[in-house]
Amino acid sequence: MTIRMTTRKYDPSTVIGRQIARRITRQNLSASPSIYAVLYAHYSGRNPDISYAINTMDREQTALTTQLCENLYETYIAQNSPRVLIEKARLQETLFAQ
Repeated sequence: MTIRMTTRKYDPSTVIGRQIARRITRQNLSASPSIYAVLYAHYSGRNPDISYAINTMDREQTALTTQLCENLYETYIAQNSPRVLIEKARLQETLFAQ
């Protein structure tokens, strides 16, 4: 029995994955989960702030580096993670309870 794995050529996640792989290769970026998350947010259009920053860098011909991607991750993705939001809520609750 043969199992065939097929990927639709125009599946949006496949197209985005290819764009990400090309960008990582072209700009010699680290292939870390945070870099992937930043580029996925950009290419999928899910985070306009990240897209604005990357598009501005592209227009100004500023190299997108691993460090810049890490900064974008920390600013626009990590700060909105459920864990961070819960910690912020607990801190506010503690401050206002006093």
